[in-house]
Amino acid sequence: MKEFDPQAIVIRGSEQEQYEAYQQLIADGITIVGLCGIQDSIRPEVSEIVRQARQVGLHVVMATGDHKKTALYVAKKVGIFREGDEVVDDERLRKMDDKELLSQLDKITVFARVSPQDKVRIIDAFHKQGKIVAMTGDGVNDVPSLLAADLGIAMGQIGTEVAKQASDLVLLNDSFVNIIHAIEQGRHIFYTLRRVILYFFSTNMGEILIVLFALFTNLPLPLTAAQILWLNFVTDGFLDIGLSMEPQEPDLLSATWLQKKKRLVDWQLMTKSLYMAIPMGIASLIVFKWAYTGMPESLDYARTMTLITMAMLQWFNAWNCRSETKSIFTLGLFTNRWFLVATGFVLSLQFAISYIPILQYIFKTVPLSASDWGIIVAMSAPMVLIEEVRKWIVNRFWKKNEGRWPESG
Repeated sequence: MKEFDPQAIVIRGSEQEQYEAYQQLIADGITIVGLCGIQDSIRPEVSEIVRQARQVGLHVVMATGDHKKTALYVAKKVGIFREGDEVVDDERLRKMDDKELLSQLDKITVFARVSPQDKVRIIDAFHKQGKIVAMTGDGVNDVPSLLAADLGIAMGQIGTEVAKQASDLVLLNDSFVNIIHAIEQGRHIFYTLRRVILYFFSTNMGEILIVLFALFTNLPLPLTAAQILWLNFVTDGFLDIGLSMEPQEPDLLSATWLQKKKRLVDWQLMTKSLYMAIPMGIASLIVFKWAYTGMPESLDYARTMTLITMAMLQWFNAWNCRSETKSIFTLGLFTNRWFLVATGFVLSLQFAISYIPILQYIFKTVPLSASDWGIIVAMSAPMVLIEEVRKWIVNRFWKKNEGRWPESG
């Protein structure tokens, strides 16, 4: 501060002359009163969110235009920078070639004083490692990196309009926690698709196998084309909806999810589908062969028994497909009410096709007795036991050995 007579301020002359006179007036005799520092507040939940991000397998990196010390201070506060990590500023980054950058990329968690071009280079380096990159930004300078990233995420409140338009997602409340929630929801959608695909593949393989088994054993076709269409309409049309309404798994944010890359359709899913389809095909063929006596009048009865047996097998198989690894008793029998509604509706349709005359005429079915239903249930219920045994073996031995079968001896 400095005290002086206001009359000393020159108000004549050009604007430049007035400015120079004022500068000369305050050039000396100033007393320091104190220093004032301004700091953007860090949200209290950020540290926990960063911890959760690492838990789900994310590699969190700060790339900012701020000074190195400022960036490092904030990164330490929120847990992005930890002991053993490295911080790189623009000067050092320019001296690093691509090979050196790739070799140290996993250790660097803070990039300071970086330009928009530097951010794009960092994203390209992660891409060369085979990583999927999500970039958050709010300003015009972030647009190139938002476009270069696999997933551009803009701030909805403080973000510029051009950043929002360049992004794939917009955070309406600018909270990083929404990214974690999106990852969790994405994994739930992924598993929902997997369980529906598993159900589709296994049930349709079962229908194919029973026809192939019948051809190889020189038997008539166990199902007519109309009956196969009925199976696809009833079981695939309603039970898959129930499966898609399965509650979200509680451990989606665990790091074990990222032990290896998962695909919607892989060899494990195909193996499970075949494992489930073979018992369905064999059980249905046994029922057909038992019901068919070789007389023409017994063919409709045998096909009706086979149709209902296959439908019941697919119903029990749908219970198996609620989870690839967890027992249905662990999941709970009544945790998915929509699946229960779909199951009840499918069962009522199976009764209808056996006893309603118009449906009997269309699908060439006959009424079944109580003993027939007992045989059907006895042949189809073990479908649950077969899959429960597989899940128990996987959980008991495979997971215990971290994805490897135990060595012999």
